[in-house]
Amino acid sequence: MGELLHLLLTAEPFVIDIQPMVGDWSKLFQACVSAYLEHLLDRFYLSLILVLWIKPGILLQVRLAERRLAFRLGLGLSMLPSLAVLDALDQFDTLGQAPRIKWVNDVLLGNRKVSGVITSTLTKGDCIEHAVLGIGINVATTPELPSGKFVQPPGSLRELAPDILITLPTILARLLESLAKRHAQLLEHGPGALHADYVRRSSVIGREVEIWEETAGERDDAQLIVAGRVEEILPDLSLRLDGGAEPVRRGRLIFAD
Repeated sequence: MGELLHLLLTAEPFVIDIQPMVGDWSKLFQACVSAYLEHLLDRFYLSLILVLWIKPGILLQVRLAERRLAFRLGLGLSMLPSLAVLDALDQFDTLGQAPRIKWVNDVLLGNRKVSGVITSTLTKGDCIEHAVLGIGINVATTPELPSGKFVQPPGSLRELAPDILITLPTILARLLESLAKRHAQLLEHGPGALHADYVRRSSVIGREVEIWEETAGERDDAQLIVAGRVEEILPDLSLRLDGGAEPVRRGRLIFAD
């Protein structure tokens, strides 16, 4: 834990000397990170960062103070966190396989889910006031989940890439940098560039899939919406399937091939 704090707090121009922690380390962690936020606000355009260090991995919540017209950002904020996770993982050259995005917000290594993200926005009129990005990454331990048709098999970076030392501090540092770069890209070029990368790194294009109502796996009466081969991911992140007349904008996707 001391290594993580040292990494977070020694980026110029803000430096704190981390002493051995005693007592309630979580309070020290929160105090140090709160101080470091002053540096991140200017450098990353972020208004809040909350990092929860847990044994299996990292849960990161980032609040972006946007106050920008919604149409200029499009769905870029929805694509941003998953792309940032890919960018961070891409920096580990010997990972062995390229991580990919399972529609709409899971990150897979092979067929194993190692990360999930979510974006929530607050809109007033035509403007997005702020956005909250939630990112979870399984770093050290694979979570135990009940198996089932609608559960993507989980994995962790340590399990799937045992020859690489991926620690909490290293993945967190790279993730923050990737978030900053993707956010700057969105503000400068709009959502089109992010969409192109999202499509390029998709794991669903060309695959046979089924898309069910979002309650699938939770309710027995959930219905199948459409099945077929994914032909295209449109700019609004809807899927065009060869077996469906209309693009699908929401639902629970499972692979059928």
